[in-house]
Amino acid sequence: MFIKQVKTKNGRINIAISQSYRDAQGKSKSRVVKGLGYLDEIEKHHEDPWAYIYAELQRLQHAYEEKQLVTQLPIALSESLRPEDALLVKNFGYACISKLYHLLEIDYVVNNRRRYTRTSFNHNAILKLLVYSRLIAPGSKKRNWEQRHQFFDRMDVTLTHVYRSLAFFAEHSDALLKAVDKRITRLWGRDTSVFYYDVTNYYFEIEREDELRRRGVSKQHRPLPLVQMGLFLDAQGIPLSFKLFEGNTNDRSTFAPAIQHLHAHHHSASRYIVVSDNALFSGDNLREILINGNGFIVAYSLKAGKDELKAFAFDPSGYSFMDTVLDPATGKQSKQLRQWDPDHPEADEVFRIKEKILPFEIQLSNLHGKKQTYKLDAVKLVVTYSPEYAAKARQERERTIEKTQKMIQSGRLFGSHDSRRYIHTASFSPESGEEIDTEQLYELDYEKLAYEQQFDGFHALITSEVDMPALQVMQQYHGLWEIEETFRISKNELKTRPVFVSLKTHIQAHFLISFLSLTLLRLLDKQLENRYSTKEILENLRACNAYYLGDNIYRFYHTSECLRDLGKITGIDFTKKYMTRKEIVSTLADTKKTDD
Repeated sequence: MFIKQVKTKNGRINIAISQSYRDAQGKSKSRVVKGLGYLDEIEKHHEDPWAYIYAELQRLQHAYEEKQLVTQLPIALSESLRPEDALLVKNFGYACISKLYHLLEIDYVVNNRRRYTRTSFNHNAILKLLVYSRLIAPGSKKRNWEQRHQFFDRMDVTLTHVYRSLAFFAEHSDALLKAVDKRITRLWGRDTSVFYYDVTNYYFEIEREDELRRRGVSKQHRPLPLVQMGLFLDAQGIPLSFKLFEGNTNDRSTFAPAIQHLHAHHHSASRYIVVSDNALFSGDNLREILINGNGFIVAYSLKAGKDELKAFAFDPSGYSFMDTVLDPATGKQSKQLRQWDPDHPEADEVFRIKEKILPFEIQLSNLHGKKQTYKLDAVKLVVTYSPEYAAKARQERERTIEKTQKMIQSGRLFGSHDSRRYIHTASFSPESGEEIDTEQLYELDYEKLAYEQQFDGFHALITSEVDMPALQVMQQYHGLWEIEETFRISKNELKTRPVFVSLKTHIQAHFLISFLSLTLLRLLDKQLENRYSTKEILENLRACNAYYLGDNIYRFYHTSECLRDLGKITGIDFTKKYMTRKEIVSTLADTKKTDD
């Protein structure tokens, strides 16, 4: 607040206490808080008029700061909505993201490397815009730029600047990954005893392929050019590293380059175990792990496996099941493994597990690309049977058989390969029944059906950790759900697909932005101790909007337990109903400070 003096035409001086503020468009303006009258009138009633004026200024300033003033906002009931009124609503939930963004010192890395460029625009402002938007209002880069006014941070950049900055982000992608990994390790510690690895792909709504975007086996069953992405998570489910591959790259071929890329920016002093599904299961990949003294837990296909391993899985002896045992001394219940009895009436209704240590042969590629057999002295095979998994497999097969029978009745093959795999084709003569090449008969392949049914409910794992209990091996493997969930969030919640950029460097930058966004989201999730789903967290951050009322005052309507807990872990007060622009800007400024 300040003292405003206005000299009138008759020479008298009018004194008022005024306040500066910014309107919804950010323009600086002022308003009169209290008029004190003419100076000559004040002199008549006060021995020291200026002492009175300054005292009144201090009183009003103090009352304002202590929220003792009642603000009166004018309302024109006849006023119509205007397109620019959309600018009156801004998001405040991104303050949580800003807190972590600056704790990880992403701004420091970007600004440090920006010094060596000749560009005039602010790369850090653009990266903040793209990361915040990916979490708050995901869309294309153009859409993010058009909606930049939804944030209180000033992001005075052009759309051209946004696209030009993508090559810069791609160039310094590894540096950002290394810096983020280092800060996470320092602030919260990383559990790198286990690395989870998986591969997915993202489609592009284009027809023509190029060097990176190639047609392959789409996870979304879309016949469009793809990009493959290999992703590593640590034992806590926090993203660790990613690498892109051509869309037609076999999943198994991605592991060696991906783990080498991980080692380039993350140095693990201790031994680790790589956990993956059967996409990792190849001799060359296992060699890549073992040669550095590390371990593995990978899914093993019993269907494609050796007969002796199938026989071990189907042999009912040696299985254990999880039983609830009551301790009579303490009265507490605990879970213990007990021997499974196949003759028990409810034997097939319980989950069971067994293990076996055995030598194992793998196929390795030599210098000439030919395969050679190498024998591992000892690995552990863990086999489980789940009645729930068996029931699910039966339901899926019944749906497939239903589709298969429709094809047989129609006399033509259509649909997916999954629906056609149970069809047996025979050539026959309708009169004699002898096989000839004139007519084809499609019939259900009952032999194949019977063969596949015997595997319902069974799942096998191979691990180098022969001293690890079978139950612990299974529990470590089940941590893969985190990486599957991460892919789902990336594709559905953060709208990482479809990808609208086309240059190779721009594609790299696009997935870097998605990776950073996922990392920030996962950190929030872990600090909340998984009390809320990632969808709930995003919904609350996106709903935390501030509505401009006038006179620098914003009104909040959304509150929830999740939002209050987010405030507790980030030090941000999400309980206020009203906040001034000054308070909001001050809060956001505090999120950009690092304590260490």
